[in-house]
Amino acid sequence: MMPIAADYRNRALIGLRNGAFTGLIVMGFSTFSGLLVGWFVTQPPSSQKVEVQPEPILIGGLWGTVIGFLIGIGVVLNRTRELRNGGD
Repeated sequence: MMPIAADYRNRALIGLRNGAFTGLIVMGFSTFSGLLVGWFVTQPPSSQKVEVQPEPILIGGLWGTVIGFLIGIGVVLNRTRELRNGGD
């Protein structure tokens, strides 16, 4: 393998790994935000003793995961497109 090709391959793999790591961070943050939104939605307006249903919390976490997953895929695909076009 030519040194230039090996260098480009190494830079591409490092760039793709960084893009995937960024996508995972975005997905985790989005999931956590969705869980927080679901938790705040289920809280009673005053300090009454009310049984809190876990479904909105789980639905918020699921939506956060889906949105974070889509953003993460977008980050990785964008980085892959940049590498395919020869960008660094």
